[in-house]
Amino acid sequence: MKRYLTLIFTAVMFTSCADVNIDEVLLGSTDISVSLKGKVQYTFNPDKGQAAYDRESNLYRYFDDDLGSWFEIRCSTRPATEGEVIKADIDWATKTSFRTEEGMVFTVEKTDETGMIWLWNDSEDIGIIIKEY
Repeated sequence: MKRYLTLIFTAVMFTSCADVNIDEVLLGSTDISVSLKGKVQYTFNPDKGQAAYDRESNLYRYFDDDLGSWFEIRCSTRPATEGEVIKADIDWATKTSFRTEEGMVFTVEKTDETGMIWLWNDSEDIGIIIKEY
């Protein structure tokens, strides 16, 4: 009986500690968004919100017209090259939660010709998709 309990306990530990697959939660999306541990926290809808980018401070802001949900990321440098590592401060709010993180390390996972940038923080499993306008 002890052996079965040990096997079950080990299996549960490994499945609950599984890494988030960034191909599914980040790279497979084209929506400007923030995800945490594989779950989307905020998705920007350009028809119902505003976007802004300040080149001087490398600040990207996205918010709904009713200001009920939003996110912003201030990057240490302009993220431009795949594989580049940057530091950033992030804030986001939804109708039910708010989160602030400072000094997070992100890797630029992907960019495209339209100005989209896919960022990933491996320690907290935070994925962010932004766009330069």
